[in-house]
This record gives sequence, C-alpha cells and structure tokens, in this order.
Amino acid sequence: MIEKYPSFHSAYNAKACYLRKKGDYKNALTSIYKAIELKKDSPILCATLAEIKASEGDYDQFYFHFEEALRLGLDVISTMDDSPDVYSKFTNEAKFIELLEKYDLYDAIEHLKKIEHTE
Repeated sequence: MIEKYPSFHSAYNAKACYLRKKGDYKNALTSIYKAIELKKDSPILCATLAEIKASEGDYDQFYFHFEEALRLGLDVISTMDDSPDVYSKFTNEAKFIELLEKYDLYDAIEHLKKIEHTE
C-alpha cells in the first residue's frame, strides 16, 4: 500500500501498529514519524506514537503523546479496543485515570476497567 500511495498516512500508521505488536519499535517509530509528517495534528497518529512509547517502557513520552491525542479529540474507547495490550497496563494507574478525568472521559475510565490485562 505504501509503495502505491506513498503519501497515505494511514498506511504508515497501520505499519507502525503492526511493527509495534511485533516488538520492532525502531521501525515502528520510523513509520509513525512518517505518518505524522504527512498529517500533523492527527489524534490517532499521536495515540499510535504514545502506544509505541508505552511498549518501549518510556512512560513519560507515553503520557506526553497520549495527552496530545486527547487534546486533539481522540476516540479513546475505540483506541483502547484497538490496542488492549497497551491500555490494560494502565487499568490501575492513578496518573492515567487522572488524565482521562482531566478531559471528562469518565466513560473511558469505566471502559478501561473492562479491558483484560495482557502482557
């Protein structure tokens, strides 16, 4: 898809998600940065970057990019459902819950409780 449509940000995002799940964080970051270069201010792209950072264990950068995604209007519940392996780690994290509260995302907090914890 990328070869045929090199300016298609969604293809780079999909590739970044796939690479993150495989544990190839370096190439996942390369793909998501390309996607962000093509479409700035995208909440889903910021969320993908946050998910890669969380998967790397860089939680400061996770929170930074996740809050940017929230500020841009991220559909949080859909995002959690797409990457439960990431968000299940934050089920009992006060900082994460406080961040959701800051944006009045109480439905997302309730949804978070239903996500099965995965490693």
